[in-house]
Amino acid sequence: MNTFDLEKVGSKFCDTILYPYMGWDVVERIRDKNRQETMGDVIISYNENHYCIDEKTASYCHADMVIELIQDLETFNIGWFFKLKKCDGIIYIYFNKEREIEIVYSVKFQQLKQYIFKITKKEKVHTGITNKNFGCTLNIYYPWQTLIDTNIARIIWRKKYEVVQT
Repeated sequence: MNTFDLEKVGSKFCDTILYPYMGWDVVERIRDKNRQETMGDVIISYNENHYCIDEKTASYCHADMVIELIQDLETFNIGWFFKLKKCDGIIYIYFNKEREIEIVYSVKFQQLKQYIFKITKKEKVHTGITNKNFGCTLNIYYPWQTLIDTNIARIIWRKKYEVVQT
């Protein structure tokens, strides 16, 4: 599966299985590209509040969250970390080599931004450049376990479709 196929499978999984099980109602799946860049992929409702959620997919599990700072170094097109100004949360879906959903993380996006800005002033952060999707992309990699320990992220789904915590 290519990146776009993974995104389609991930979105369908969220809409039909994950969101209903979590008690989240889909208010709107955002199709407009400009709105999507600042708000994310979907607006959900939970406890009478609306939240903008961006859905990320990856073809294999990482020990680190991959955070896109610059989408294309040639054009200096900024990445989703800076573009998502109205986003509340990120659902990060990892597939395994059998192309099944292996694990899903929920991330409090505004807390993540504050945390990343704070820690990059104090400690070294692992960075990397990839060129497999939308140009030459600059990412930072931050350990999932640290994000879980600081209550910024949590595991909400594991393989075999079990909900870990709601």
